[in-house]
Amino acid sequence: MKFLHPLLLSAVLAATPGLRAEPPLGAPTASEAFPVYADANRVADPARLPAALRSVFTRLAEADTAVIPFVENRRMGIIKKPVELTGTMRYSRKAGLSIAYESPKPRVLIIDDVGLIERQPDGRERRIATTDRPELAVLTTIYLNLLRGKPAGLFGACEVFFIGNASGWQMGLIPKDESLRRHTGRVLIGGAAREIAQISNLLENGDRRTLRLSKSEIDAKFSSSIIQSYFRTNAPGKE
Repeated sequence: MKFLHPLLLSAVLAATPGLRAEPPLGAPTASEAFPVYADANRVADPARLPAALRSVFTRLAEADTAVIPFVENRRMGIIKKPVELTGTMRYSRKAGLSIAYESPKPRVLIIDDVGLIERQPDGRERRIATTDRPELAVLTTIYLNLLRGKPAGLFGACEVFFIGNASGWQMGLIPKDESLRRHTGRVLIGGAAREIAQISNLLENGDRRTLRLSKSEIDAKFSSSIIQSYFRTNAPGKE
C-alpha cells in the first residue's frame, strides 16, 4: 500500500483563484482532539448538508477541468527533516485526476474510475485496477466523488465532519474501510468558498503529509498531448 501514499494527500483538487484559508497551525496527529472531528460536527446525512458545505459541493461540481500547482510536505517520525515535493495536478471531470511530480523525482500518478497508474519519465507504467484492490476502489470513490461534487458517494465511503462558513472551512474525512484507514489516517481539508487551500493526512503514528495548493486555472483546455502525457489514454468518456 505504500504505492498509494502520494495520492492520499492529493485529494481534491478543483481549487479556484481567490481568497485562501490559512492552513491549520501545528502538526496535530489523528489521536489528538482536533476540533473538526468532534461529534457535534459530524454530518450524517448528505441530503441535509450545512449550507456552507452544500455550497462547496455545488461549486466543485461546476469545474470541468483544473490545473493546480502544489507543494507537498511529508513529516515522518524517523526522518528529522521534512521531505518536500513539488508538481502540478490536472483534473478532468471525465478523465480523472493526474498528479505530476516535478521534483525531486519526476513521475505521474493517475487516478480514475478504472484504477491507478504510476507513469515514469521513460514511459514505463505500473497499473492497478480497482477490481483487483478493494481499498483502491474506496480511494477512487472518495476522491473522484469529492472532486465531482457528489456528496452521496463520498458519504458512502467516509465519515464526514465539517465546520466553518464561506470565508473559511474545514472538512474532516475518516474512511470507513479499515484497510484504507490504516494508511490514510484522518484526511483534513481546509479552504475558503470552493477553493481548497490545504489537504493533510493525519496518521496515528504522528506522521503527517500535507499538500498546499496554489492559484489554479479552472476549465483549462487540454490538448491531445496533455491528455496523452497526463491521463489514461483509453479512459472511459475521455474527450
